Amino acid sequence: MNWNGAPHFFVDDKGIIVFQALNKPGVHAKSYNSNSWGIEMLGDYDTLVDFNSPRAKEIFENTHELVGFLCHFLKVEPSTLKFHRDDPLTNKTCPGKLVEKSSFVKEVNKFYQTYNGDGIDSWTNPVFEITFESNVFIWSQTRVENSRTIVPARAFINKLMPKNYALAK
Repeated sequence: MNWNGAPHFFVDDKGIIVFQALNKPGVHAKSYNSNSWGIEMLGDYDTLVDFNSPRAKEIFENTHELVGFLCHFLKVEPSTLKFHRDDPLTNKTCPGKLVEKSSFVKEVNKFYQTYNGDGIDSWTNPVFEITFESNVFIWSQTRVENSRTIVPARAFINKLMPKNYALAK
């Protein structure tokens, strides 16, 4: 295939794997490689077997959350999302014929609003610490939702990304 990279993220029911550095172009959709982040999801959502599988619910929830976070980070509305099938240079159906874009965007928007703080109480929970590579990051403002510790998204990304980070345009 002569790929010089990979999609940026791979999502399954267990979580999210980062395949490609976010400051590098990915390989995912010909028309969008240079100006977007690519996300691959486990499953064939052209078929009811995968679409209705028990794992699909978790895969979609993980994907909705990731995309909501990325929209917040990039300061773009979820309604601007492009699917692989929107690429005029391919005949792909990704993320699958059974995935309705309007429903997908609606679910992403729920996470997007959460990350933007809509309807969320103030950040009041105890200190959270994470080690990433050789760095330790500490947040004094967090909250817990569904047994997950949530930190302010902008602060998290700013701490993890290099200062000279720039998204390719």
